[in-house]
Amino acid sequence: MPRAYDLIGGVTAPAEIFRRLDALASMVDSLRERGLHDAADETAELLEESRAFAATMQARSCRLRRIWKAVEVDSGPATDTAAATRSITVAALDYRAVKEQGNRRA
Repeated sequence: MPRAYDLIGGVTAPAEIFRRLDALASMVDSLRERGLHDAADETAELLEESRAFAATMQARSCRLRRIWKAVEVDSGPATDTAAATRSITVAALDYRAVKEQGNRRA
């Protein structure tokens, strides 16, 4: 049963769901126990979609993190333009190689 402090009934922003996935799973059970199978089914679908989306976001952010960092670090006013371009190019090549490996697996 969901605990009062989980407050999933007060969620107003989609991002708040990700901090409460365990509570959402408990809510599925609570809804089923009360015979609210349609709401339980939709809550279960939301939970499944949220977990899948979180996994996708994790994989993508891991792939992109190095190139994001290269652009952030190498875009300062005191940065040597040639060195920055090289650093970003290397990060982009790594990103594309990892992305291509992922596409081959899919």
